[in-house]
Amino acid sequence: MKRLQVHLAFHHHQPVGNLPSVLEDCYTQCYFPLLKAMNDAPGVRLNLSYSAPVLRFIENRHPEYFELLRKLIEEDRVELLATGFYEPVLADLPEEDRRGQLELSMLWYRERFNVIPRGAWLSEAVWDHSLVSTFRELGLEYTIIRSERFLQAGFSPASLHGYYITEYLGETLAVFPNDEELRGHMPFGKVDDLKSYLRRMANRSGVILTLADIAERWGAWPGTHQRIYKEGCIDQLIEVFNQSAEWLKFQCFSETLESQAPRGRCYLPGGVNIDLGAWSLPDEPRSRFYEARKDLELRHDASRFLPFFRSGCWESFRARYPEANLMNKKWLWLRKKMVAQEVEDKVAKDWLWQAQCNTAYWHGTSGGIYFPHLRQAVWERLLSAQRRLEIGGEKWELEESDVDGDGLEEVLFFSDSISIGFSPAQGGTLFEYSIISALHNFCNTLTRRHESAPSNQPHAEISSGHHDRLVDPYDRRSLHDHIITRKVDVESLSSNRYSDRGDFIGRPYQLVSSAVNNEVPEIVMEREGAVQQGGTSQALKIRKAIRAKDRGRLIQVKTDLANKGKNTLDGVYAIEFNLSLCPQQEKVQVKLDDKSSRQLKEGIYAEDVSSVSFSNEKESLGARFESDKKFLLWVFPLMTFQMLGEDSSGIVQGYTVIIGWPFDVKPGKGDEFAVRWNTPNVYHKKVD
Repeated sequence: MKRLQVHLAFHHHQPVGNLPSVLEDCYTQCYFPLLKAMNDAPGVRLNLSYSAPVLRFIENRHPEYFELLRKLIEEDRVELLATGFYEPVLADLPEEDRRGQLELSMLWYRERFNVIPRGAWLSEAVWDHSLVSTFRELGLEYTIIRSERFLQAGFSPASLHGYYITEYLGETLAVFPNDEELRGHMPFGKVDDLKSYLRRMANRSGVILTLADIAERWGAWPGTHQRIYKEGCIDQLIEVFNQSAEWLKFQCFSETLESQAPRGRCYLPGGVNIDLGAWSLPDEPRSRFYEARKDLELRHDASRFLPFFRSGCWESFRARYPEANLMNKKWLWLRKKMVAQEVEDKVAKDWLWQAQCNTAYWHGTSGGIYFPHLRQAVWERLLSAQRRLEIGGEKWELEESDVDGDGLEEVLFFSDSISIGFSPAQGGTLFEYSIISALHNFCNTLTRRHESAPSNQPHAEISSGHHDRLVDPYDRRSLHDHIITRKVDVESLSSNRYSDRGDFIGRPYQLVSSAVNNEVPEIVMEREGAVQQGGTSQALKIRKAIRAKDRGRLIQVKTDLANKGKNTLDGVYAIEFNLSLCPQQEKVQVKLDDKSSRQLKEGIYAEDVSSVSFSNEKESLGARFESDKKFLLWVFPLMTFQMLGEDSSGIVQGYTVIIGWPFDVKPGKGDEFAVRWNTPNVYHKKVD
């Protein structure tokens, strides 16, 4: 029997800002048991990669892990792979940021373990040919790419048992195909099937197999710790390894580069893997993609075609989730400001690199952008960089530019304490209201969407809205203008089962003016739209002027209605705010007209209200709305639901606050309404 060479590679990652309890569970359920088990198998050599949150957590809380890891490195049983330190998608970054993220990872290993990595792990397996130059400039010689990319490039499955050389502008990089069949056998496959596969591969000449996997699959995923460690799955694997020691050799990648020649040269399609691409699609096309793929899988020769059945790209997540796009464009905006200052601020740069952590920018089957604490972590780091760079001084600055990359201009007001962003083209809305000292963006909420589950993952999240009635027809920004009836109840508004008589939501407003006068920023926007009444459509102009006073902690919104039709118009004009108050949104308190506060768990409808206040559990951050005219009030939580099996867990993504006033306006006449949004209890926050 010939000798079979195998690479075992594990990547350990937790997103920036993840809960300490989650990292602790991953450590106890997966990270340490996996390393300890492999230490007990003397013939096993590992290739390991770690993102910064995991490394820092282990260093602070579990020195025993690094003691064992250091021992394995000294015994030449572990090779460390670099990665983007804070787990960005490297292909999506400017070259300077790519190098900086990789250099931080390499520096960590050099300082702690006296090791210089020779290879790199690709975050989310997103590939681009230009990465060859980035890696080679840093001395990195290899990476791992999913086998589907090789199949898409015309390689046969039988040719993927080794490594290849790819090239970009004359620079070369070794690429190892990840063996999907071996991954299918480990750790959950039948032991006999694994033995059979390894023996079959060993009988071929010069076979090298690579199993590159995320470590969390080996104990941190639901139910996997029980199967792998308590039911003996890992013991069975190690027994197979020990029994096969004569012909099964585990290697580090560098050893293979030095002892084996490449199989040839390759050029691989860039972009995302098949699943990630499908997840980036809008819901209806994604459903069709899954249906078509399921039909294709029924063919007896499906394996010939499935690798080519791919769609989507990483950037499409920014179209699918405008909230992700705004975070992405915020760090780009800050990066440009930093370059313009011509000051090398390593601390601010590090904050921006932390904000590039990919997890909060996309969604697959669960979590991701749907976790408020991950979005909050990104915004905290963005605003930490903004505070550090002192963008804007005590005096307000005004900028009109296409901030979000949609071809239309937004309006920004910013100082050293506040950052405010308006979008006239998208309903005259407010998309950012950040208190710099508190590192908090009140607009960090999430629109409820339907999420199709992959046909081959029946236990994945099925709907972010639980069912269609909780899917939002427009982005949940602030300053949306509604024309509704007084009879609309809070349940109808929260479930979108109501009729908005106007056509103002999400429609373009004209920017009338934007200026800073006497240190008071003001923007005026208007739209002449249509209101349905009595079976006919009548013209109504809405003009709203927004001012920021008290250094931005007081937002005044004044709305003027002008009846441009021939008949009297009546109804309720209502303005909508969507608020984020803390990552644990379910712990928000509400108080009407300064009466006793209560925890906000369900929807609220009230009449003749003068003020409504919100605060988080620690009352460290709040929002207060008040008006000189008594108003109608609707408040409800923005809930999304994760479906895991038959269980459903709700996540509060923020709160919708709708304030309304009845109106009765004759032709040629108008009415006006005003609300003040105050942000009390502002505090100074630091991020570790």
